[in-house]
Amino acid sequence: MIENVPGREDSLTATESQPDARRLTLIFASLFTLAHIGAFAACLPLLAILVPLKAQQISPDSEASLLSWTALVGAGVASIVNIASGALSDRTRSRFGRRRPWILGGAIATIASYFAIWRAATPAELIAAIALFQVGFNIFLPALVALLPDEVPDERKGRMASLMALGPPVGLGLGAALVGSEALTAGGRYVALAGLAICLTAPLLIFWRARSATDVEGAHNVGIEGALAAPEMNVLPPPGPRQLQNFRLVWLSRLLTQLGVATSQGFLLLLVVNAVEKGADFPSDSAQLIVSRLFLASTGVSVAVALAIGALSDQVGSRQLFVAASGALIGAGMAVIAALPVWWGVFFGQIVYGIGVGLYSSAEVALAAEMLPSRRDSARDLGILNLGNTLPQALAPLLALFLIDPSGDGFSALFAVGAASAGVGGAVALRIKNKA
Repeated sequence: MIENVPGREDSLTATESQPDARRLTLIFASLFTLAHIGAFAACLPLLAILVPLKAQQISPDSEASLLSWTALVGAGVASIVNIASGALSDRTRSRFGRRRPWILGGAIATIASYFAIWRAATPAELIAAIALFQVGFNIFLPALVALLPDEVPDERKGRMASLMALGPPVGLGLGAALVGSEALTAGGRYVALAGLAICLTAPLLIFWRARSATDVEGAHNVGIEGALAAPEMNVLPPPGPRQLQNFRLVWLSRLLTQLGVATSQGFLLLLVVNAVEKGADFPSDSAQLIVSRLFLASTGVSVAVALAIGALSDQVGSRQLFVAASGALIGAGMAVIAALPVWWGVFFGQIVYGIGVGLYSSAEVALAAEMLPSRRDSARDLGILNLGNTLPQALAPLLALFLIDPSGDGFSALFAVGAASAGVGGAVALRIKNKA
C-alpha cells in the first residue's frame, strides 16, 4: 500500500502516477462490478436474443441478412462514437467529475433506444433503432470502463478485472434468463431488461465518489463545454516505441479474438433455429429458451473461471499466457459447435467456449489497462482498443453474408472461421512484451 506523503503533487501536470492501492476499496469494487454487469445486461441479451427475434419477426425469410446489416451499421456507429465520447470524457471537467456525466447520459440514451427497437416494423426502422442504441451505449461504456485505469493501481488490476469479467457472462446470463421467460410479452421483455440494467447501474452513479486526482482536478473551474481545452493535459512526454507496439498488439489480439466471440453471440440463436428446422436432435423447447439455457450454462463456467484467474494473473504477472490460452479455448469450443450442430455438441462446445470467455474477460482487460500508452487519455485509448470489440461486430455479419446461403447452409463454416480467428488472436498476445 502506498502511503499518502504530505506535500506530494498528485496531478497529471507533474506526473502520470497511478492511483494508489488504498483507493481500491470494497465499496468502489462492488459498485463498479455491479455497474459493469448492468452495462452488459443492457447490451448482450438485446443483441444476442431480442434483436435476432425482432429480425425474424420483421423478415422471416431473410433474418440472417437483416441481422447482418443491423450489426454492420451498428458497429460503424459504435466505432465512431466510442472514440469520440472517450476523448471528450478524458477532457471533461465538472463538479460531478469527468466520467459520471457521460455514464449517466449514455445509460439514459441506451434505455431510451429500447423503445425504438421494440416498435421497429421494417428493416430500415430496425437498423436505425440499432444505430441509436449504439450511440447511447458507446457514450456509456467508455466512461465506465475508464474507471479501471483511473481508480485501480496495476498491482490490483487483475483482481478488479476478475470482478469486471463478471460483466459479460453474468449480464448476459441474467438478461437471457429474464427475456427468455415465456411469461413476458414482447414489450415486457424490453421493460424487464431496462429495469435490470437500471437497478445494477444506478448505485455507482448515486454512491461512488471519485477518489482519483485525475478525475477531480480542476472540476471547479472547467465545465464540460471546455472539454477540448485543458492545455494542462498535454504536457506529458509521448509514449515510447515499446508502449505503442504493445498497444497495437493488444488491439490486434482483441480484434481477432472478439471476431470469434461476435460470431458466437450474434449467430448462435440462428444456428440453433436452422439446425432444428433441419431435424437435428435438440430439446422440443423454443429456440430462444434453448439458447437461454446454453448462455446460462456457459455463464456459470465463465464466472467461476474469471474469479479464479484474476488474483492468479496478478501473481504470475505474465497475463499474455492467459490471453493466449483463452483464445485457444474459445476457438476450440466454437470448432466443436461447427462440427457437431446437435444438442450435445452445441452444449459441450458452449461450455468450452465459456471457459475461454471467462479466462479472456479477466486476463485481457487487466492486460489492456496495463498497456495503455498514457493515463492522461485513458478513455480515448480504451475507445481505440474498443474498436477491437466493435469492428468484429461488423466483420462477423459480413462473413455471414458471404458464407450463409438463402437455404441456411453455412453456419458451420461461419463458426469454423470464428474459431480460427479466436485461436490466432490468442497467439498474437504472446508477442506482447512485459512493461520494463
